[in-house]
Amino acid sequence: MTEGLPPEAFLVGLPVGALVTNVLVIDDIRDRHFDASKGWRTSAVRFGLRGSRVEYLALSAFAALAPVGFWLGLGFGAPVMLPLLALPLALPIARAVWTKDTIADLFPMTPRASLLAFVLAVLLALGLALG
Repeated sequence: MTEGLPPEAFLVGLPVGALVTNVLVIDDIRDRHFDASKGWRTSAVRFGLRGSRVEYLALSAFAALAPVGFWLGLGFGAPVMLPLLALPLALPIARAVWTKDTIADLFPMTPRASLLAFVLAVLLALGLALG
């Protein structure tokens, strides 16, 4: 399936995948009590609130730092760092995930995290095209 594709084609998708995964992490945090009562073993049930928060922040940090790695380590042009422009969208979501845990507080974070993944993907694609 990936024959003939350069490894960079796979690598540039990882930051977007990390942020899409974060949408699921938020949902797992938000629904962890319900999931536990049903016996579902989501990451938030298995690793707890703190573990899920750390997972969210680690994936967010990876998504933010990956473009710098593409530029410095893989030799892509500087425009590949355009996704850093999405950081102002990312910070309030990360703050909410780290400090809040009620359904009411986290419910609006799911669409915001989805929008963040989309914006990062568009900026990354633009940066790759310009570079």
